[in-house]
Amino acid sequence: MRRVLTGMAAGIVAGPMVGQLEALYVLTSGPPSDYLALLYATVLYAICGGALGLVVGALLLLLGALSTQPRRLSTTYTISFLLVASCMGIALTRYEVNRLYFKGLGLPGGAEAMILAGFALLFLAGLWIGPILLTRTPFKIVIRLRGTAALYGALLLLAVVFSLSPVSGGHADGWIAPDRPTPLHLLDRPNVLVIVVDSLRADHVGSYTPEAQATPALDELAAEGVLFEQAVASSSDMRASFASLLTSQTPSAHGVIDHRTVLAAESTTLSEVLWEEGMITGALPNHDHLARGAGLQQGFDWYSLMSPRYPLLASQSASKLAGFKALRGLARSQLLYEPRVDEHYQPAAAVFERATDFIGMNRDRRWFLVLHLMELHAPLFDYGEDSPELAWDGLPPTEEQQGLRIQQAYTQELLMLDQQLGEFMAWLDEQGLADGTLVVLTAERGTELGERGGWGAGSGLHDELIRVPLILRLPRCELAGTVVPWQVRLLDVPTTIAHELGASLPDAWQGQDLLDEPLWTLGAGVDPHPLHDPLAGERSWMELDRAALSEAMHGADPQRSLRYGGFKLLRHGAENLHDPGLFELFDLVEDPGETLDLSPVRADLAVEMERRLVALVEFSRMVGEGGGGRFDAASEDRARDMGYERPEPERREPSPSEAPGAGTSPPP
Repeated sequence: MRRVLTGMAAGIVAGPMVGQLEALYVLTSGPPSDYLALLYATVLYAICGGALGLVVGALLLLLGALSTQPRRLSTTYTISFLLVASCMGIALTRYEVNRLYFKGLGLPGGAEAMILAGFALLFLAGLWIGPILLTRTPFKIVIRLRGTAALYGALLLLAVVFSLSPVSGGHADGWIAPDRPTPLHLLDRPNVLVIVVDSLRADHVGSYTPEAQATPALDELAAEGVLFEQAVASSSDMRASFASLLTSQTPSAHGVIDHRTVLAAESTTLSEVLWEEGMITGALPNHDHLARGAGLQQGFDWYSLMSPRYPLLASQSASKLAGFKALRGLARSQLLYEPRVDEHYQPAAAVFERATDFIGMNRDRRWFLVLHLMELHAPLFDYGEDSPELAWDGLPPTEEQQGLRIQQAYTQELLMLDQQLGEFMAWLDEQGLADGTLVVLTAERGTELGERGGWGAGSGLHDELIRVPLILRLPRCELAGTVVPWQVRLLDVPTTIAHELGASLPDAWQGQDLLDEPLWTLGAGVDPHPLHDPLAGERSWMELDRAALSEAMHGADPQRSLRYGGFKLLRHGAENLHDPGLFELFDLVEDPGETLDLSPVRADLAVEMERRLVALVEFSRMVGEGGGGRFDAASEDRARDMGYERPEPERREPSPSEAPGAGTSPPP
C-alpha cells in the first residue's frame, strides 16, 4: 500500500510542476490580465496528477509482486513522477503544437515522433538523475508523505502569492468623464463611431453579395453611406490587424505580428491623434487579445474590456489552460451546466448598452468610440426557444453535416447581430446624433468556413481571411449609395478619419484618405499600371487599386501577401526577405476562390509581384524604425507607386484658448 501512496504523492508533485510550466507559457505568450493561471494549474493539475500517480503506483505494486527483486521507494517515486509528468507533458505539447502549427487538424506522424522522442530522452535522463536526487540530496524528504505535503504546500503558496499580485497595466477599467471642453475648431466636426465585427466576411453581407442572406441593418448602412467593394485587412491575426486599424501602418511598421507581440509606446494611434484634437476617446474591446497591456489602449480616456464570465471559477489567464478547456468540455458533455454566450465573449446587446452609456455621458462633446463585436467568432451558438445551444466550439468538423451546421450557425449569428446593430443605429437617430456622426463599419479579419479545409480564424492570408467589408456612413448621409470598386486597405481608415476631423497626420502613417477627391472620377487618359493585363473594361478601375500588403505569423511560419491589380501573391516560409520562400500567384478576377496557382506559367508576373512585396515590407520597416517619415528617394517612389503615400490635410492651428486639455496628457 505504501508504494501506491508513494505513486500518488509523486503525481501530486509532478502534476502542478507541469501545470505551472504551462501557466508560465500562457502568461508569457501575451500580456497577462491576471496571474490566476498559476493557482488554477497548481490545484487542478495536482488532482489530475494524483489520480494518475495512484494508478501508476498500483501498477508498480503489481509488477513488484511479480518480481523477486525488491524495488526501492526512491525508484517507485522516480518512475511515478516521470510517468505522470511525461503523460501530462505529451498531452499538453501535442495540443499546443496541433493548435499553433496544424490548425487543430491533427499532428502528422513526423511531429508525433519528434514529441515522443523528446520526452523519451527526458524520461531516460530522469531515470538516471531521479534516484540520485532522492537518496543523496535533501530532496529525499519528498519520499515521505509529509515531505510531499510540504513541497506541494510550497508550490501552492508560491502560486497564491503570484496570483494575488497586481498586473502591470492591468488596472481596473473605470468610467472616465474628463472635464475637458470641446475646442471651438471641433464644433463643426462629427463624432466618430467605429464598429468592428470580428470574423465578418464581405461575401455574407447582403449589400456585397445579392444572393447572400439579407442583412437589413448592414444593407441600410451601406445604402446611406459609401461601400468599398475591395477592402483588405493588414493581417488575419486579430491583434495585428487591430493595431493597423489604429496606427495606419502595416505589421512590419508597427511591429505587432501576432497576439504575442505588443504595440510599442512610440507608435502614434488614431486615438492619440484625436485626443490631442480635444475629443473624448473610448473603446470596448471584446477579446483578451485586445486587453490592457497589448498596447492598443494608448490615447483612450476609457478602454474597458468586455470580460467574459468564465465558468468553474476561472479567470482570463486560467481559461487558456488546456486543463481548464478539458474540464469545461467534460462538464458540458455530462450536462453539468448549460453553455452560455457570455462565458466566451459579451454579446452585441451588452456592448451596445455600454456604448449608449459612453455616448450619453459625452453627448455634449465630440467623441470617438470603437466597438468590438464577437458573435461571428468561434464558438457559434444555435438559439432555440429556451437557451442557446453550442453549435461549434472552434474545432474542425469531422463530418459534412457538422460543417453545414457551422455555416448555418454563422448565418444565424450574423442575422442576430444585424438586428442588434439596427436597434442601436435607431437609438442613435432618436438621440439626434446620427447626422452628426461619422460611422465606420468593418471587420479586422474574416474567417474560414471550409475553404481549403480550414475553419475559424485560420492560419493564412487567403481572401476569406483578409477581404473584409468596409462601409463609411458620412454625416447627413453625404455620398449615400456610392460604391467604390477599386481596392483600399483598412490602414486607410485612420487617415480618413483624421482628415474628416481636420487633424494633422503623424509622419509615419502609411494610409491614404479614402475620400480623396481624385478617386471619385476615373477620368480618361489614366495611364494603365504596368502590372495590369491589357484587358478591356472590366479591369480599367484597377488602375486606382492601392497595393494591399498583409502579414501574419502563424506558429513559426511568417506569411505575407500582396494584393494588387487584380492579382495576389502569397509568400511564406522565409522570414528573411532575401531568402527564397514559397509563393503562389492567383488571378482574383478569373479565380476569386484562389484555387489555381499561376506562378509556374506567369513567372514574370510572380517575380515582379514579389519584388514589389519586398519593397513594401522594407519601406514599412523603415517607417517603423525611423518613425520620422524620412526615407530615401527610391523607397519613397516605390511607396508612392503602390499607394502608400498620403497628402497632408489643410487645417488651421487652434488658438491657445482653444487648445484641448490644458495641463493634461493623453492616457497611456
